[in-house]
Amino acid sequence: MIDRFEDQNHAVLLVGKDEKEYHVSRTSLPDDVKEGNHLFVVLENEQVISVELDKETTTEAVNRIGNKMDKLREMKRMKRRAK
Repeated sequence: MIDRFEDQNHAVLLVGKDEKEYHVSRTSLPDDVKEGNHLFVVLENEQVISVELDKETTTEAVNRIGNKMDKLREMKRMKRRAK
């Protein structure tokens, strides 16, 4: 997953269950990626060899987070009405 862009030229990836950090050149990433996108990452000797956008997992995460946000907003509305 793309954790963040540190500047115009570098990105921090969190890879695997342990979310190990890898710093990569932004040019090594697909053009259309953004923070929070999930990726297929190939490592060799602890080096990032290739990166590809995982559209399916990214979409699932966006939907899951959106649903959680909707539930939180609804809970907030219900609390206001209860007062």
